[in-house]
Amino acid sequence: MNIKPVACGMALGLVSGASLAQDEIRLSQTVSDDVVIGFGQFCPALGSAAIDEASSYWRSFNLRDEGVLSDFSVRSVEFGIEQLRLPTLLFVDITVNLYTAPEGTVPQTSLTQIGSVVLSTGDRSLEVVSVDVDGLAFAGTSLIVEVSVPSLRDLAGGSAGNIFVPGANGDGETAPVYFASDACGFPEPVAWDPSWGTFNYVLTVVGETFCATDLDGDGILTVFDFLAFQTLFVSRDPRADLDGDGRFTLFDFLAYQTAFGLGC
Repeated sequence: MNIKPVACGMALGLVSGASLAQDEIRLSQTVSDDVVIGFGQFCPALGSAAIDEASSYWRSFNLRDEGVLSDFSVRSVEFGIEQLRLPTLLFVDITVNLYTAPEGTVPQTSLTQIGSVVLSTGDRSLEVVSVDVDGLAFAGTSLIVEVSVPSLRDLAGGSAGNIFVPGANGDGETAPVYFASDACGFPEPVAWDPSWGTFNYVLTVVGETFCATDLDGDGILTVFDFLAFQTLFVSRDPRADLDGDGRFTLFDFLAYQTAFGLGC
């Protein structure tokens, strides 16, 4: 998978005022957020034998399909854990990654990373865990979220007994969950096949919409917003480093032009 990192929250500072933000929005593809015993799934080929192997769980939110027509600022991610049991470990690091991609993209293709957070945690059971993580997805894109769990067997030096079961239910979903695990033969994420078992993985993104390209804060996109960006660029303001490479180049202008063209 080709993943291109971008500085977390790199465009958030472009917003002229907090008044541009709207009410909290929750993006979810499951009918309910309940974590129910018995619906957490493992490798379809190995079953529970893969309960301690490294794995990742993904959902792709096409913002337009979700009714989000403006730039979307992620504030937190909630995900389900049916069971995390660590008899030989003190804790495990679960990583939540945020990506954006062209509209309609599924997790198998090239992604741009916009945020990441690590949750260090011990035993948990039947919980929906919330972690704070910032990221900006421009209007007209897909927001893709990954929850990644390392190999518990490797962390324990080959010892067995440590397990992670993702939290899910059987109440239905509006889009498929994606799953990846080298040990299961899926190094790239694949859509979960219902023939493998019901797996409505609980994952919710919490955030708000605003217009990150409306730099003068007048509620519309005009040439004055371009002039405001040019001022930031000339003064080498970090908010103008839109591609997050630590430099101020033509690519930052192109990134702003693309976001401007997508509108608010």
